[in-house]
Amino acid sequence: MSRKSLDREKQEDELSIIEHPSDIIGGFGPLQQNILIYLIVMYMVAPFNNNHIVFTAPKADFYCVDIDPRTGNTVNLTNSCTVGNYSGAPLCTKFEHDRSFHTRTLVNTFDLVCSKAWYPSFSQTMHQFGYAVSGILLGVISDKKGRFFCAKLAICLEIIAGLGQAFSPNIYFYFITRFLIGIAAYGRFLNGYVLVAEWVGPKIRGKMSAVYELGWFVGKILLPLVYYYVPDYFAVQLGTTGYETLLFIGYIYIVKESPRWQLTHGKFDEAKDILKKTALRKGKYTEKEIDERIEKLTDFTLKEHEKLRQVSLIISITFIILIAF
Repeated sequence: MSRKSLDREKQEDELSIIEHPSDIIGGFGPLQQNILIYLIVMYMVAPFNNNHIVFTAPKADFYCVDIDPRTGNTVNLTNSCTVGNYSGAPLCTKFEHDRSFHTRTLVNTFDLVCSKAWYPSFSQTMHQFGYAVSGILLGVISDKKGRFFCAKLAICLEIIAGLGQAFSPNIYFYFITRFLIGIAAYGRFLNGYVLVAEWVGPKIRGKMSAVYELGWFVGKILLPLVYYYVPDYFAVQLGTTGYETLLFIGYIYIVKESPRWQLTHGKFDEAKDILKKTALRKGKYTEKEIDERIEKLTDFTLKEHEKLRQVSLIISITFIILIAF
């Protein structure tokens, strides 16, 4: 058999197994690399928005500086919730805080001591509740409107809520912003993860998904360092939000929508455009071969999507029947 015949047979075999965009543009080319790196850099904000409570509400000495109604004098009692140590002493209403290291925290800003000492923990509960809501709400939006659209929506919400968190006029407003950041943060993470998984080739999907977590790792290392040198929760939150805002501008142009989502939702022209441009830059196939591969990928993706839709329908019907009986 001639070399030409072997090459043609090889190409025909390749065309029969077009199941992923990587079969057209490669498993990890420049585009996938840029998307992954940018998502990692964006992911570095996560610890600053999710796990900062130990730095924004650290324990420190506080002082009751209220007037003792029994003597009429102003007391200055360390770590006391009452204006005196005698039985029946009224609760303290005015506090001062030790700012020798932490200049501005949630505790000394909103007097979160004594009966309000549990408020910082509750703010984390609100954040986790936002996570739970995000999984359902943004999950639906991601499937209906796209991973990239949902990621942009989540980042915008995270930026707005981050500003609200920094400028919160009271602790109750802060609770609301923590809930919103919980929704946004999980949406940003999850859609970034899906974009990585759907852009890179199946053979390296697991590795690249693990590499994506480098953003969290680096952010986690930077978190205590930043708060050590800038012990002011307002300044750090403002800096985090500013960093994310600047990255968002580049995010719009560098990160691209998942071709798989586009193909399963009738966005054939958009998917073909990005896949064709990327494949032509790679230079492995001719324009005609690229068009053939995109057509094969479209057919395969639509068939797989229909199978998944039918399986989901069967599972839903089964679940309803089980509940009914």
